Amino acid sequence: MEPVYSTDILNQLSESFVLKDRKGKGGETWKFVPIDDIIKRLNSVFGLRWSFEILSQELEFDILVENTRTTTDIEKGTTTVNKTFPNKPISVTTKCRITITDLDGTQFHKDGIGTKEVFYKKDGGILELGNDKKSSAAQALKKCAELLGVNLDETEETIEVDAKINEKQKVEIFDLLKKMGQPINDEVTTMIDNMTSAEADTLINNLRKN
Repeated sequence: MEPVYSTDILNQLSESFVLKDRKGKGGETWKFVPIDDIIKRLNSVFGLRWSFEILSQELEFDILVENTRTTTDIEKGTTTVNKTFPNKPISVTTKCRITITDLDGTQFHKDGIGTKEVFYKKDGGILELGNDKKSSAAQALKKCAELLGVNLDETEETIEVDAKINEKQKVEIFDLLKKMGQPINDEVTTMIDNMTSAEADTLINNLRKN
């Protein structure tokens, strides 16, 4: 059952945020709403009557890699062993739920999904999976809040949608990945093609550090 908000609650939820600035490559400045401000908004409107839970958090892996090994035994002859195993994870997807309890005890909820790319170090190891998981959960919480009526029209994600990755950024990312010995397949290429300019800057900076 969907709740019927009062005009006062609707106005509080939809009130515009004070946007924060984040410096990007080339002196560009990106506007966004920090997740802490969204949590404060929910606390202000619902007090202790809202809760947040992670329903699931999964890693998405690259294509399956087939490893073929042939051994020869004088008595048994030739044996071929084929194994398939998942390659490195490329993203984290989190599904979460915000539950609201009305003053009469009635509960309702909104579910949201957030995805974050997994970044790697120069030696091929994962840079910081814990941070990727937290970022994925934060994106999921934002989606839930938006469904509740929180005004997120001017968040970082919305503004950056129109600023797609440019060719210079693509070339640099591919060059850095090649230097690290990372495989570049169709899925990796597609992931990079779908990045925003700000996401590409973040990835480039992380790759340069390693």
